[in-house]
Amino acid sequence: MKPKFLLYILLAFAMPSIIGCKEAIEQKKQDALVDAMAASTWYVHQYLDGTNIFTTDFDGYDFNFKSDYTVVAKTATTSVSGTWSANFDTKILTANFTTGNPLNRLNGAWSIYYQDAQGPKMNQFKAGTELKLTLRVR
Repeated sequence: MKPKFLLYILLAFAMPSIIGCKEAIEQKKQDALVDAMAASTWYVHQYLDGTNIFTTDFDGYDFNFKSDYTVVAKTATTSVSGTWSANFDTKILTANFTTGNPLNRLNGAWSIYYQDAQGPKMNQFKAGTELKLTLRVR
């Protein structure tokens, strides 16, 4: 009986540290994602709304994602702020700009379906239409 009790006590103390380690690892992954987004200047390489191509609407825009979850979209003459978030586990990047076109087209939750060294390819569905967005490092 004593060995079982001792085993339960050891597990009771070990479990929180095991769970804590898993949470720490997940946080490190999340931090790495945020750091990767914030470390570069991005541009829209491709934007599709169904079969319609809107990529040129984003010509001249550079996007700077910041670790405080703000994002700045800049052209030679304008600078617009928005917010963003990302979740490493669900592979969802969310953006929100309160201005009109073209930046409001970036709003919503984007599912990252492909990632390489140049950047993510994402999609979302609105009113039954698939939107596709590809970001690249400038």
